[in-house]
Amino acid sequence: MVTVDTTTKMEVWQEIRKNRERGAERLVAEYGNRLYAAAVLLCANDHDAEELVFRTFDQAVKKIRQFDPNRNFLPGCTRSC
Repeated sequence: MVTVDTTTKMEVWQEIRKNRERGAERLVAEYGNRLYAAAVLLCANDHDAEELVFRTFDQAVKKIRQFDPNRNFLPGCTRSC
């Protein structure tokens, strides 16, 4: 199981707050593959999975202040899916 350490999570959160676009790119780089894999299982096709991942990351960036960087990010996002 691959995990993102707390330092990296804090850096991503801070980067999103400072520069939304760059932070969002980093968020996708850190979590995109794992979230996409979960979305494919839920959607059963690539197009719908891609759309779901996009919408999930969009919501995550918009609601970044609600996320606790001490908690694991991925379970919260998969619930949002």
